[in-house]
Amino acid sequence: MKIRSCIDFKLIKILAIFYTIVVSLSFIKWYYFYSSDLINLNKSDNFSVSKFIFGNFILDWIFVMIFMIIISIFAKKMVKKTSAYLSFFIHFVLALFISWFIYFSASATLFIFDQIEFNEAVKNVSFKHFMNNIDINFLTYFSMLGIIYMYYYIEKIKKIEKQKSKLAGQLSNTKMKVLTEKLHPHFLFNTLNTIYSLIDVNKKRAQNTIVDLSDLLREIIDLKDDNLIPLDQELSLLKKYLDIKSVRFYDHLHINLDIDDNILNALIPSMIIQPLVENSIKHGYSVNHTFLNIDIKIFKKEKNLIIIIINNGKALEINFKELQRKGTGIKNTIERLQTLYNKKFEFKIENLPNDEGVITKISIPYKLSEAKLYH
Repeated sequence: MKIRSCIDFKLIKILAIFYTIVVSLSFIKWYYFYSSDLINLNKSDNFSVSKFIFGNFILDWIFVMIFMIIISIFAKKMVKKTSAYLSFFIHFVLALFISWFIYFSASATLFIFDQIEFNEAVKNVSFKHFMNNIDINFLTYFSMLGIIYMYYYIEKIKKIEKQKSKLAGQLSNTKMKVLTEKLHPHFLFNTLNTIYSLIDVNKKRAQNTIVDLSDLLREIIDLKDDNLIPLDQELSLLKKYLDIKSVRFYDHLHINLDIDDNILNALIPSMIIQPLVENSIKHGYSVNHTFLNIDIKIFKKEKNLIIIIINNGKALEINFKELQRKGTGIKNTIERLQTLYNKKFEFKIENLPNDEGVITKISIPYKLSEAKLYH
């Protein structure tokens, strides 16, 4: 498993095909000149065609591929951690070293297996022989290096596009879920009944609730397909929802917002807070919990944005892992966070000490929006 995680066999296959073509062309070139008597290698008493092919083509291919496997692993790490100038310098040095070392390895192998004499082995790794082939070796190395970097670049683009597609689907699912909840007959009927009961008692509040309901539905429908939005925009949506809920549960629900004003332009996943608050309201009430107090705290801690939702309602009867399996909303939230932040996030829901309520906590990397605050 460790070998597979380090070596990209698809890339190695591409490099192997490329260098096979290079070696084949080199062999065809040599054979043309050799068969046309344009080179005098056959005049030597010790010369063997099979030894020459094995030492100059087959061994060369084997040693080059071994080195390129190592270079492909090395290059992948350098892309993330090394500057372009330093990378070029390192590869320049490696190109010179490898071109000499391959000759050394091939000559040493042939000498060990009595395929060539010691003097011929020394001749193959001489400075003169090295300089005679330096341009070809240099260009071959950087051609294969170019394939490596192009391959990683294309794979990165594919990964980004796949991530965008996945995020778009997750965001659409979230929007549809939230919108479905808001258009659910129970929500609409309860809200309309609340408005109806307020008309004779408090017309102004009834009018405001109608406006909040209209704005809430419109904002959900019109919400852009942006996976990250300023916190201020997310809070605008949340406050309209809370205003509607507060009217209905006016004497049984108290919501306290504690938001740092300096982080209102911080970027957060769109529509991530409201479903969690709705979950707290939906599951917080019980026979023994008729008054619900919800505290929503959002603040910056070091390099992270922390979102905490605490309610004093009914304690969880199952653990967090079971919640992930049973709750589609929670599962979708976790999947979105994983897609957006990989492993650089924290999300948990657990009971408070002595089962005095439930706390939901999200920690994500802190990043500011360049856009103006939403109003």
